[in-house]
Amino acid sequence: MIDLLYLIAKRFYDRSNYGISKTKLIKLAYLAEIYYKRLTGNRLTDADWIFWQYGPYIMDYPKFLQSNAFVLEPTEGDFQPILPADDYSQANVSIEEKLAVSRAMEFSDEDLNELLDFVYFDTEPMINAGERGEKLDFDCVRPEEEYKIKELILSRESQKKIRGKIEEWKKNARK
Repeated sequence: MIDLLYLIAKRFYDRSNYGISKTKLIKLAYLAEIYYKRLTGNRLTDADWIFWQYGPYIMDYPKFLQSNAFVLEPTEGDFQPILPADDYSQANVSIEEKLAVSRAMEFSDEDLNELLDFVYFDTEPMINAGERGEKLDFDCVRPEEEYKIKELILSRESQKKIRGKIEEWKKNARK
């Protein structure tokens, strides 16, 4: 789990040149778990994710952040940036792990509230969550092929009708 958190913190820092927030880091790790499960059918880590307060959490998370993989910058407010340690030696990462993290990182620039909404309301383990404190079930995560977009092939006649409608809407919008 520490290696996953480190990889996300490092990618975030390399791209933005500042530390990631605690909340965003753990939610992106959760999304990496989701995407890895979709890709491989297996869990990325053996961490026990639970439904805590509003969403997914790992009770050992504060302990993980105290490891030598991270530097916690002291701050005055609630935001405490998490930086990847320069001297941490990360384990080798498979292509599937890199892909899962890359997909999770697509959400790293999102407003925190939008990220939280997606995590809380659009991921299978949270959709199926029962009571707070309950362990999240990753077996309900659907395989990748169920999320693929299928190509829609339209006849020339259908394409022409659609283009005509669009042109009609444009004309009406100018009025």
